[in-house]
Amino acid sequence: MEKASVFGADFLGDDSFKQAWIRTDADRNIGFGHMVRCQALAAFLPKFTFLVSEPSVPFVPDGIPFMVVASDFSVIEAEKQSLMFESGDLLIIDSYLATADYVRALRQRGIKTIQINDLPQDALPANVVINHCPGLSLSDFPALPETEFWLGLEYRLLRPDFQQPASIDPLKKAPHLFMCFGGTDGGGLAQNALGWAAQLSPACRVSAVVSNTQSYIGSLFPGLTLHSNLSASEMRSLMAECSLAWVPASTLSLECLVSGLPMIIGITAENQRFLHRGLMEFPSVASIGQWDTMNPNDLLTLSNAMLNQPAMERHIPSSTKLSNRILKLLS
Repeated sequence: MEKASVFGADFLGDDSFKQAWIRTDADRNIGFGHMVRCQALAAFLPKFTFLVSEPSVPFVPDGIPFMVVASDFSVIEAEKQSLMFESGDLLIIDSYLATADYVRALRQRGIKTIQINDLPQDALPANVVINHCPGLSLSDFPALPETEFWLGLEYRLLRPDFQQPASIDPLKKAPHLFMCFGGTDGGGLAQNALGWAAQLSPACRVSAVVSNTQSYIGSLFPGLTLHSNLSASEMRSLMAECSLAWVPASTLSLECLVSGLPMIIGITAENQRFLHRGLMEFPSVASIGQWDTMNPNDLLTLSNAMLNQPAMERHIPSSTKLSNRILKLLS
């Protein structure tokens, strides 16, 4: 049988696997985290098609097969979509707009469903709910007796380049700050952070990942390098060079964790609170609270202290459970 490569995961061409469909969206208002998580999950799928609404089309990564569907998650829309599916197909949903009625309508038609979740109180009655925040338990979620919960870092939805945890380097690295605040930052936080970073020791290099380097030329200072449009492998390589990160408590912070990069995290959106809580279990992670209300002097004091700390052990489980369980659902 011909071998097909899907985002770093290899599968034998086996028609016994059911089709997977991935319903999500991305743009500069809702962010790109949903699309990134779904792209990560696609690495474990033998065959899949993304379902996106029209505004998301420019943000679908190259090489991903997709179809355009209506933006709503009504029962009527579920019935329309189900005409594309066969009984036993799998629909993966990553959207805050999805509803319980939409999921139930699909399940009644024999469609298996997975919800990618980051707000436990908003868990849907899907066959499976995945939430990769560390430290969660079933008590954090509403009672859904027909739903199976896949919780924690064993089910992390990170791109293939970030699946394998880095080994701890016992040698202390030269001070090098990594900073990135994601695609939804309109520039205000990143702009401010560059001003704060300029106050660190002159010996500290700074690598800032921004959406458009031209917007930040006025913030340049010695030791600063601006990056944009990095691939996953380029991002991981950059993280490996650094000794501290300033990041939101988002999927980006999990990429730092797996890369072995100590970090200072803060909240930039309400949906980050559970991940923020879970990340604080790791000794290599410190919190500044809310990025938009924190005291810059506190940030600089904490950063200088962490830049002078040796590497710290952290225990990150393998994520083999995700691959095995997804394939079982599709067989």
